[in-house]
Order: sequence, then C-alpha cells, then structure tokens
Amino acid sequence: MLILASVAINLTLSNNGIFTKAKESRDKTERATLIERIQTEILEKQLENEETNINKGDLEDISNIER
Repeated sequence: MLILASVAINLTLSNNGIFTKAKESRDKTERATLIERIQTEILEKQLENEETNINKGDLEDISNIER
C-alpha cells in the first residue's frame, strides 16, 4: 500500500505530473486566447481605417485590452 501511495504522489506532484501538465495546458490556452484577441483587434482597426497600416496609437490601444 505504501509503494502504491508513493507512486501515486510522484505521478501527481512531479515535474511531469498531472498538476504540472494541467497548469501548462492552462497557460498555453490563455496565451492562445490573448493572441487571438489581439489579432481580432488589429483586424477591426484595419477595417475601421480602411487601410492596412496601423499607427502607434492603435497598437497602444490594442495592447491595453483587458486580459
């Protein structure tokens, strides 16, 4: 029983454990969501300006979106 418990704890808490993998997945998802929101904001600015150039002020507005 003690061996089984130690194996279970090791699998759960080690660097390749369940909690570590879950945290890494959460971080990757949050990063991908933020990138998608930034890309959407850039496209909206381009449509508003009817041009492909975005000025510095637009980029500052985009970088201040809520995370």
